[in-house]
Amino acid sequence: DFSFLHGMLLANAGITQLPRFVVKCDVHAGRLAEVLPEYKNTDGALYLVYPSSRHLSAKVRAFRDHVLKELEDQPWAMKRAPKRPPRVQPPKPRATAR
Repeated sequence: DFSFLHGMLLANAGITQLPRFVVKCDVHAGRLAEVLPEYKNTDGALYLVYPSSRHLSAKVRAFRDHVLKELEDQPWAMKRAPKRPPRVQPPKPRATAR
């Protein structure tokens, strides 16, 4: 939770890595200091969870398309989520002769 970690930072309870937009004002005001500025975290994930395309509203589709377009040139971004493997039906039981 960003707000919890941010509060802990302001209480001098340690260090953490938070997005710049969370701490920008406090860094500029001198309440927080950046440490290890050369370190860049490239790990992480952003997931968009939405119903199947068949049931997607126009607003959600527009948001999804916008996010994908904005992130496509980022070096850490996956181009597309891996396709789900096709469902395999279990073999039907054979009738046995008695």
